[in-house]
Amino acid sequence: MKTKLVPATVMLLGCSVAVVCTYINGYTLEEMVKVLFVALLLFLILGYIIKIIIDKNIPYVEENEDAVADEGAVIEKSGDSDELAEETEDGMVVTEGETTEEVE
Repeated sequence: MKTKLVPATVMLLGCSVAVVCTYINGYTLEEMVKVLFVALLLFLILGYIIKIIIDKNIPYVEENEDAVADEGAVIEKSGDSDELAEETEDGMVVTEGETTEEVE
């Protein structure tokens, strides 16, 4: 799982809530900046903690060159382009943009 953007996302969402709350409560600009700076640091630390927890509990899955989709389709990498090939019940291989071939 890609968790690179988790700390930034948590920080952005948390600080946006903090700014809206300070604005609604009538804080001065100086107080808003102080609250925003503290919120940035706290939510950045919280974001990194969440990222570490996600990285430890969700295993990283490497993507292979030949991947099998849930429907049984095989994605094969070729020199020119990537094609989606499916094997039907009749033993035929159907690829996007090509005719069917008999599989032995």
